[in-house]
Amino acid sequence: ISIERKSSPKNINQTSASTIKIFIGIEAYRQVEEGILSENDVEEDIYLMLRNSDNEATDRLIDLIGDNNIDKSSKNVGRTIYKITGKNRTVLYTKMNQIGKTNLTNAKDLNEGLIAIYDGEIVNEDHSKKMIKAMANNTTTSKFKLLGKLPKGAIGLNKSGEYPDGGIENDSAIIDVGDSVFAISFLNEHPGPVSHKYGDQAIAMQNLGKRISEAYMKFDKDNK
Repeated sequence: ISIERKSSPKNINQTSASTIKIFIGIEAYRQVEEGILSENDVEEDIYLMLRNSDNEATDRLIDLIGDNNIDKSSKNVGRTIYKITGKNRTVLYTKMNQIGKTNLTNAKDLNEGLIAIYDGEIVNEDHSKKMIKAMANNTTTSKFKLLGKLPKGAIGLNKSGEYPDGGIENDSAIIDVGDSVFAISFLNEHPGPVSHKYGDQAIAMQNLGKRISEAYMKFDKDNK
């Protein structure tokens, strides 16, 4: 678990599932801004990837950002990740619909990736807003992960990742509670299959999002 203002020193690499799509979107728009890719070729797939977690759209983007070479795609995404985080903990190894080495990420890296989008640190404001809109319109997991029990007055956007049969349930979110905005990520690997929407992991994420949001609200109220 990582929260933007305080992160555990025990942050470790874990299976990314679809959360790595945050960085694929940033890299694709970075290449658009540098004239490497055409915006017309990537815009719809970035939206589908971040809104619907569409794996086919993601794989098309992976091909484009690496000239159909997964090693080149990995290096390009890796450079962008390093620019954001200063670390090499999050790694793209394999396309979404292929069997291969597991893609890895880190809760703190995901927070920093979302913050980079929110603050427009790597790509311009227009492209950042398009990624924010896609994640804010997410209908796949927003109701039962970190955003599932937000208190009144809090709103958020998220990019999740899961492989229930493999015990993987992840989520990364930006939550706005009015006076404060924070990033929070939850990565969990269980040794066996889990219930995707109704298991202990989903309940833990909902409670975490709710309680941290309430804590920020109380802090802001007490310090006005």
